[in-house]
Amino acid sequence: LGKDFYLFLIGELLTLLCIGIWHVTLSWWIATRGGAHDLTLYGVALSLSSIIFTFVLSPFGDRYNKRTVILYARAALLVSGLALASMCSLDHYQIVHIIGAVIAGSAAMAVVLPACAAVPADVVAVENLPQALSMQKSVQAIGRTIGPAIAGVILATTDVAIGLWSMTALGVLSAISTVA
Repeated sequence: LGKDFYLFLIGELLTLLCIGIWHVTLSWWIATRGGAHDLTLYGVALSLSSIIFTFVLSPFGDRYNKRTVILYARAALLVSGLALASMCSLDHYQIVHIIGAVIAGSAAMAVVLPACAAVPADVVAVENLPQALSMQKSVQAIGRTIGPAIAGVILATTDVAIGLWSMTALGVLSAISTVA
């Protein structure tokens, strides 16, 4: 299937782990610091931004070079994660600032997920496409399952800041895998 495809799978796994850790850790931070009201604001902002950005930004993956689009989207996700981890480490809890970082991350995800869905068709020979798509689905399932579990372990054994910095570290590795 080729080196490019395997690096792509690693990047996709790291991105999905990052997202899983993000959602659980950030929800925990908001629930414990801001309560139900802030958690509701976060949920509404995330939902609305995801819907809007999916319609507006997802075509970028089809119009431009997928590798470049994925790299920029992962970099934007990384910057958003850095902002959240820094805010948490500095004990700067402001729901407006958190929502701003979340909206930026939501925009990045609206670009990266559709672009990633189309990558196997671009980098794998037609005869290997069923195997590649199967591997991609498996990696996605693993990432979506293990990410929240990792967040749970981190929150049970350490604190929110460690969870957010872990998410950021995975974001760095994900971006590196896109460049490699």
